Amino acid sequence: MINVIDTHTHLDAVEFNEDRAAVFERARAAGVCKVFLPAIDLKTARFIMALSQAYPGYAYPMVGLHPEEVREDWFEQLTELANIIRADRAEAKEKGDARGRIIAIGEVGLDYYWSREFAQEQLEAFKMQVQWSVSTGLPLMIHCRKAQSEMVRVLRKYKSVPARVVSNSLDRKPERGRGVALV
Repeated sequence: MINVIDTHTHLDAVEFNEDRAAVFERARAAGVCKVFLPAIDLKTARFIMALSQAYPGYAYPMVGLHPEEVREDWFEQLTELANIIRADRAEAKEKGDARGRIIAIGEVGLDYYWSREFAQEQLEAFKMQVQWSVSTGLPLMIHCRKAQSEMVRVLRKYKSVPARVVSNSLDRKPERGRGVALV
């Protein structure tokens, strides 16, 4: 059987509340050897951290604020998300682990598809989370719709953006991404 890593699954979603454990078991039985769980806000970040404890070596958390979740409280959410990242890294250091449980900053980015009401806030939140990636060395899990030019402008400003950037949901015009390598 081939081993598969699901690099982006929202198994924290309420749709799985009734049978989440069975979904994890079916995924394992089907050959999924790891699942990467992106947070979209503070509530889901806390939940995926708990899932990663319940499924060690199988469920790996990514912590960030999704652009569609950027609202009036975006800065407070980012403050608490940064605390989660710091706590994870401190706990890992105490255990002699260089990495911690959090494997990426995500799901972060820009999304102007539905609304531009919080476009400036999205941009500021994205910049802050790119800085987290730079300072921690963790890769980025980027979500970007109808904002690729802005995303590329932000990433180009950072000479030390980690080489590992995973994207789910990019505009489909390759010329917009020139100069930024997405792996």
